[in-house]
Amino acid sequence: MTSDSNKKRNTSNSKNANTKKTSTGKTTAKKTSAKKSGVKRSYSKKSGSKRKKSKKISNKTLLALIITVIAITVIICAVIYSSNSFDKLTTVKLSDELTITEDFLTPNEYSRPQTPVEAINGIVVHYTANPGSTAIQNRNYFEGLKDGTGTYASSHFIIGLDGEIIQCMPLTEVAYASNERNADTISIE
Repeated sequence: MTSDSNKKRNTSNSKNANTKKTSTGKTTAKKTSAKKSGVKRSYSKKSGSKRKKSKKISNKTLLALIITVIAITVIICAVIYSSNSFDKLTTVKLSDELTITEDFLTPNEYSRPQTPVEAINGIVVHYTANPGSTAIQNRNYFEGLKDGTGTYASSHFIIGLDGEIIQCMPLTEVAYASNERNADTISIE
């Protein structure tokens, strides 16, 4: 019995050490930090879990991507201003090593609604935030939306980290890349 009453007394003493009475007679708890109270906190990692290492982009690769985006933008602008028809742009060879691969999405309401573009007033350049993914993987993500996930997303062009370029839909159709400017922009991811 004495050991139980000692435990209760120790518990009540520690409670009293962490409380104080105010001038109104109310008892309030003192705030103690883990450092002052000597409590060590430890965090354990889940066993068997592996972290993905993010692929760092070198300055040279980043510069190449920026130049590629600028080149595509210039080509798109040239096509828009030189002709009233967008159908002329099917495959563009930027150099011997760099071409645009046409791989159109299957028509569907979530990524390729086949809504006609009436006029082009801008170009949207977007970062996909999918580290380490390729252009074809991002294109296939848009393709998978046709199965009715409820997400509406697509792009006219996707540029991969290695400079590969895929055209996902004709320039005559609306892509779901921006919220309010889908109807009058060309999009590049």
